[in-house]
Amino acid sequence: MNINTTYSKFVQSMKIILPLGGVLILVGVIAWPFVSTKKVAPMTDVDSKSPEVVDNHMIRPKYASVDKQGRPYEVEAEWGKPTTDHEADLTTPHGTLTTDDHGDVVLDAKHGHYDKTSRVLNLQEDVVLNTEDGYHFETQAADVDMEAKTVEGDVPIKGNGPTGQLQAEDGFKLEETEDGNRIITLKGRSRVVINSETLKKANKK
Repeated sequence: MNINTTYSKFVQSMKIILPLGGVLILVGVIAWPFVSTKKVAPMTDVDSKSPEVVDNHMIRPKYASVDKQGRPYEVEAEWGKPTTDHEADLTTPHGTLTTDDHGDVVLDAKHGHYDKTSRVLNLQEDVVLNTEDGYHFETQAADVDMEAKTVEGDVPIKGNGPTGQLQAEDGFKLEETEDGNRIITLKGRSRVVINSETLKKANKK
């Protein structure tokens, strides 16, 4: 083989390889700071059992209507999971009943279940009931009939208000009578402490 021919081919190859290598080195120098400083995003564990992941949920669902007498009521929550066409499990439900003579009754709990057909809101865990006329009750379970404006439970309850304090071992029922009065019935062994001022007012009548 002719040495001159071989050398010429070598020179021609190097004319291509050397500029290409220079370009690759230049690209590497420019890209290296970005590669070396790029951080890997930490992975987040997702609980596959979480209802938000495996089920369809409603965000801040709200149900609002009026009863037969035109008095409004509403139920809302942080999350809602439909269980049937007319029922849903609720997270942190909040219910409001409007009455004629005693103002609103407001209810809160950690969990709930609402039936749009029967208009009954079932509340579970850390149930709190507040009335506009100053009464506060705490229990662990209660059923609210939005249409009839009644709240009833069969587990212990304690509460206080303008007239005094009360507690009952087997639950309660809060309702309005036909003549517009609001009454609370205590179930089982109960204890009621009436404020002295309330007794004085009662004795003067």
